[in-house]
Amino acid sequence: MLGLVAAMFCGYFALTVYADWNTYEPLNADFEVTASGFVLRRVAPGSVLSRAGLQDGDVLTLVDGHKAQGVLTWTSVIARLTDERPVPVVYERDGNAHEGRLSFNRRREPLWRSLSGSILIVDRVIQCATLIAAIFIAFRADSVTALLGSWFLATVGAFSTAMPPGLAAAWADLPIPIALLLFIPHVSVFTVTEPALIVTP
Repeated sequence: MLGLVAAMFCGYFALTVYADWNTYEPLNADFEVTASGFVLRRVAPGSVLSRAGLQDGDVLTLVDGHKAQGVLTWTSVIARLTDERPVPVVYERDGNAHEGRLSFNRRREPLWRSLSGSILIVDRVIQCATLIAAIFIAFRADSVTALLGSWFLATVGAFSTAMPPGLAAAWADLPIPIALLLFIPHVSVFTVTEPALIVTP
């Protein structure tokens, strides 16, 4: 049983690293969450939004068919990114509604060539060490307290502040039995850390 649980956490961590490594280009824009939707700021020329015809001051009201109500909406959509399907959006400009499609390209620059990418790599190395320590403790545990402690360490080892772009899409491509098993570490991670960010593939 412990071996299966360890495999589930390792598999979830591996899926996260895969999504990190095969990530998409950054948005290169900021948005402010309001009651009306996402107000776009500092849209960079040549960025995903710019290529779709959006600009500073536009308000995203629908993203992939979901009302733009909070960060969770955006996180969920980004986690489901694929190469084949652009993200449909509806936005307002000067009181008029417009439609657009956001086409994300795969990131060409290696992770280690940017500061954020280098920090992410260091984070994942530390998390990997934490996960290994959790598994070691679990197999040597002689009490329920030790097992709970190892479970918590494994949860920390698999944690991400936000689901990497494309993670849910990659998850959905896994064989059904494996995909179902990964729900356990996924729920564990976001129940302990951010309950509102539980996202299904």
